[in-house]
Parts: sequence; C-alpha cells; structure tokens
Amino acid sequence: MYLFYLDAYHQEDPLFVQELARALKNAPSRPPCLLVHTSGERGERMIEATGAIPMRDNGVLQPADAEQQRLLERAIREDNRRLVGTLTDEVVPAVGIHGADRRLLRLGDTGHVEVGKIAWLQALMTQGVIPVISATYADTDGVLREVPPAKVLRALTEKLTGTVVFFNRGSQPGLRGADGQPMSVRVATDLPGSEVLPEPEVVRATAEAAVSVWVSRPRGWLRSETPVGTRILMNEP
Repeated sequence: MYLFYLDAYHQEDPLFVQELARALKNAPSRPPCLLVHTSGERGERMIEATGAIPMRDNGVLQPADAEQQRLLERAIREDNRRLVGTLTDEVVPAVGIHGADRRLLRLGDTGHVEVGKIAWLQALMTQGVIPVISATYADTDGVLREVPPAKVLRALTEKLTGTVVFFNRGSQPGLRGADGQPMSVRVATDLPGSEVLPEPEVVRATAEAAVSVWVSRPRGWLRSETPVGTRILMNEP
C-alpha cells in the first residue's frame, strides 16, 4: 500500500505529474495506492491576485475572509480535477476525492485528524483505481477546510498500514550524501532544505508518527519489484 504525497512544487509541475502517471501505468507490479495533495501554489496565486498576502500556518493556507476561503476551495477542487485528468489521460484509472467526502476525514476535538469508514475507499483501490485525495475536511457549516498534510498522511496510514512516499527534486530517486552518493537511510532531524526536498517539515512531521516514510522519484519507486529511494527514520539505525 503506497500513499504518495504531492507537495506544492511537484503538484504544480505538469511534466512531473505526467511522469508519475506514466510510471503508475507502466509499473510491473503496482500495489494499491493513493495520492494526497493540498491547495498548492494555485491557492496562493488566487489569494495574491486579490492584492492580499497568503498566510500559512503549519503548512496550511489561512484564508482571512469568506472570499479567500471561496478561492481556496476553488483551487483545491481545480487541482484535484487536473490531477485526476492527467492520470486518466495516461489510461490510469483514478477518482477525485475530498477529505470531506463521506466524512472520510474529520477534525477531532484536540485538532488531530480522524479517518471515518474506509471500506469504500479500500474497495476502489482493490479494483485498481487510484484515489486522488485533497487534505481537507468539512467544518460544521459544510465548508471545505484544509488540514496539515502530515496529519492526514499519519491518520490514513493508521487505517491502511501503508508506506508514505515523498518526492525529491532532480532526476535521481532519493537523497544524496555530501559525497554525492545515494543514501539508503537518512534521519528526519537532518533533512536537506527545500532546494532538494520541497517540504521537509511535512516529511519530518510524518516520520514522527513512526510510519514507513521514503523519498524517491516516480520511476525509481515504481519501475521494478524493488523500489529505489531513501528511507527516513527518526533515529540513527
């Protein structure tokens, strides 16, 4: 079971999304998998177009008013449709899902993310369909709200028992050491900056949940029976 996270940088890159779609299509043996995304850079641009400055807290855009919230929700829905469209164009069966749908995701009283009934989601993946899930929930008024992606990934892995895969920049799968050689393992407290790993804070926060976390590239992870990448651990092995 693979949970692929599309950070804002890779989510915005149509060539990368196409690369991922083709890797999924041509994978010799593909287990059930899903994609998780946020509002990405599209949400920021929409808010900036109004003359306002986008504000983030814990990696999540914070709309200042109802209009910004409307733009944020529009960005999430548009990106979800675009991602699903790219997958289906490559003949990869995919379906767009928002965390608010069927109360898949909800926010607990203490701010943690809870996962509702997922039999329907598992049924889709068993059939070979790839769910493309926005990191959202519906508030008491039914408004679509973003939640920190690390909380979503951690909550989903508790229910689905899978491996979370993040993507590094560049063409080579995984992280490199100071000598330029591939690293099989890297400690979460010593991750490279955003020039290599677009959202290191999300990777670190996900690894803190003691789930299986890796960094790779689409073809490196899906091209063979043995995925290639760097495993992220909280402590030295």
